[in-house]
Amino acid sequence: MCRILRQIEIRAAATEYKAQTDEGANYRDYILATGETHAVWELVDAAFRLVGLELEWHFETDEPADWRADFSATGSPAVVVDQDFLRVAEPTTIQVDPARARQELAGRPDPDWKYF
Repeated sequence: MCRILRQIEIRAAATEYKAQTDEGANYRDYILATGETHAVWELVDAAFRLVGLELEWHFETDEPADWRADFSATGSPAVVVDQDFLRVAEPTTIQVDPARARQELAGRPDPDWKYF
């Protein structure tokens, strides 16, 4: 994240690009990725764990729209899918290409840091 904040100088040092002025028009968006595929429920579960809340997941069917989670301590609902927000054409797997960040920011994911 620090490299993204300092991208003007980092990009000039890491590539053959000439240094640009520090203004909004010269900033870029970057995709950060590890190359590992994870389900959305894993991200949600990790977020709850970070604040000390354990979830009990229920995967009764193969349809992710039917999945839900309850708080382990109380059994009360914690995660419920709202069918109104589902998109029919949503891909089951989304792959991204972090090559621009690796090239321009000279960065790589730390293999020792576990996201989930």
